[in-house]
Amino acid sequence: METSLDAREELDQVTQKRQQHTCGHCGLKLTGGEIVQLHHIDGNHDNWKRKNLTAVHKSCHNYIHMSKSLD
Repeated sequence: METSLDAREELDQVTQKRQQHTCGHCGLKLTGGEIVQLHHIDGNHDNWKRKNLTAVHKSCHNYIHMSKSLD
């Protein structure tokens, strides 16, 4: 399923608010100093349901995917 940029931005804002602006991976605050990305918890990039998304720092997102490739 293709998700528009506007819909992704809205999901990003809703997800960050739900998480009280903390990273879903490291637990640190999401601030304007680093790019925030949405991570698909189940690994399915076509699943844009809110419960499948967590907002994470870009560096945390890279770490999540890097560690999965090492398994």
